[in-house]
Amino acid sequence: MSNLFFQISALFVHLFSARTKYYMHSPFVYNLLVNVLEKKKVAPVLTKIMDFRNEISHRKNKKLFFRGIGAINSAHFKSLKEIERKLSVPHHIGKRYYHCIQNFGYKNILEIGTCIGIGTIYLAKANPEAHIYTLEGNEDCIAQAKTNFEALNIQNIAIEEGLFEDTLKATLEKMKHVDMAVMDGNHQYESTITYFNLLLPYIHEDSLIVIDDIHWSKGMNKAWLEIINHKQVSLSLDFYRNGFVFFKKNRLEKEKFKIWVND
Repeated sequence: MSNLFFQISALFVHLFSARTKYYMHSPFVYNLLVNVLEKKKVAPVLTKIMDFRNEISHRKNKKLFFRGIGAINSAHFKSLKEIERKLSVPHHIGKRYYHCIQNFGYKNILEIGTCIGIGTIYLAKANPEAHIYTLEGNEDCIAQAKTNFEALNIQNIAIEEGLFEDTLKATLEKMKHVDMAVMDGNHQYESTITYFNLLLPYIHEDSLIVIDDIHWSKGMNKAWLEIINHKQVSLSLDFYRNGFVFFKKNRLEKEKFKIWVND
């Protein structure tokens, strides 16, 4: 089964089984949907980020070289326009991260997979007092991300350069604990499970781990199912594009939801 066919099949399943806020009986999830993820008031900083994205997306003649690491194993060039539109975090997803950080007050934030730093910008702008650690192994992406951060005068981001397997453990030891982690790189079953297990000693019961592209392939879907069934995970939210897992110990039972967000 090709990844595209699997993605379409998974989307149909999600559309038929996902719940909206109107059918949500969990108070925590209902409040998360209404007051955080579906928040309608647009912060000025989010408008500025969107304007910046539009600006760099017009640089269609600039190309970056991808060495072919992780799930994409072929070396190739991509235009900055294509990277912003197809590989970077969509604006509505970035807004969700932004509002989660503001709502929960996350300060120690890890991102696995910087790309050109678009998603990182949402994380950093949500809380200027937060410390953002982001991992990236592609040299051209790192250079462009640094340029983007400088253009927006962002100073609370540390880029850890190198392959994830070489930088993740050392970064976690430096961080000491993780309030929020966004896993958005190397979309393969083995790597996803490895990164999740490395994160576990550093999370606490108020932590949030976001796993991107959970239905990108059978392997990623398998990893997601293993993660949400892990004994430390108390609540999982499947948004199709990505998934959230929480670790609160005071839940009477493990809860799993497929969610449709009206944002």
